[in-house]
Amino acid sequence: MSRSEDPTLFETRKKDHIKWSLADESQTKGSPSSLLNLAHDALPELNFSDLQINSFSKYFSNFKPLMVSSMTGGHADSFKVNQSLMSACTKRQWLFSSGSMRKELELISGENTDKNTDDEWSKLQKEFSKTLPLIGNIGLAQVLKHSDEEIEKLCKTYLLAGLYVHLNPLQEVIQPEGTTDFKGGLERLITLKKNLDVPLFIKETGTGISRKTFSKLKDSGVDAIDVSGFGGTHWGRVEALRADSGSKFAKAGFSFKDWGVATVESLKYGLETLAPENKTELWASGGLRTGLDAAICFSLGARICGFAKPFMEAALVGEDAVLELMDQIEYEIRVALFCTGSADLNRLGEVEVFLR
Repeated sequence: MSRSEDPTLFETRKKDHIKWSLADESQTKGSPSSLLNLAHDALPELNFSDLQINSFSKYFSNFKPLMVSSMTGGHADSFKVNQSLMSACTKRQWLFSSGSMRKELELISGENTDKNTDDEWSKLQKEFSKTLPLIGNIGLAQVLKHSDEEIEKLCKTYLLAGLYVHLNPLQEVIQPEGTTDFKGGLERLITLKKNLDVPLFIKETGTGISRKTFSKLKDSGVDAIDVSGFGGTHWGRVEALRADSGSKFAKAGFSFKDWGVATVESLKYGLETLAPENKTELWASGGLRTGLDAAICFSLGARICGFAKPFMEAALVGEDAVLELMDQIEYEIRVALFCTGSADLNRLGEVEVFLR
């Protein structure tokens, strides 16, 4: 049995991911607000109290275009973290995307016979899906391995409002137990999109979407592409820190510690590649830490902005800390609207963006 198939080692790996994803050594520099700024309007002709964060995506019209991005799942310690995050998202009308649902998918396919898989976390997800649009999350490796029927059953079983398929080739090839067979991935995504009853979203995991990748996905029919760019937690670094010191995995991870396309560059490539008539939405995550980061991404064409690391840190404290962080981010977005003279998020796209 390989390490990735062993339930105990699988849980250990997920716990390691939380530990090392929060470490300073795993963080890269390049948040949107460290690279770009928005043109200040000293005469905004607006009342700050009137400004609201309006819905900005056609898929979730009753929720704010803000998301707690995919982080963790698959182990007992993730329960309280996800409970705090999902409860806060419900109260503030934020979106929530789950950590990897690989174990749940393997349970449906019969590959996983561990009765503990459908545990409290899975029940929690089903409970919140009644009031909160939950976006599931599986890797491309799982899409290549499982049938459309199994993936559709996953969506129905957990009442998912949409499904992320994450692309993480660098992480997989650095991870000692990684899955590195990606051949045929694009064709599988096209087929899955045709047969899936919920919207299909594509995301990277911190190294961004290049112009070449956008070109491949342009006519795939996927509903949104989340760039998840370089600028925050770097999973090549995380896996290098997890690996045995001196191993080829650790050495390669540090060789590629600055590998990736920045979030703001990925958004630029997306705008250039996805023609106006293309229905695929552009979403942003990867290094977003503040409301100003989100405002800059909205100005560059993003329809939803996602945050990960700051909310993991807050959730480890408790739900009140999560709610406080949400309020802070929303306040900062409204400050950006006010100080650029933008009455809503649509108007941010008209604001001049310049290099710092």
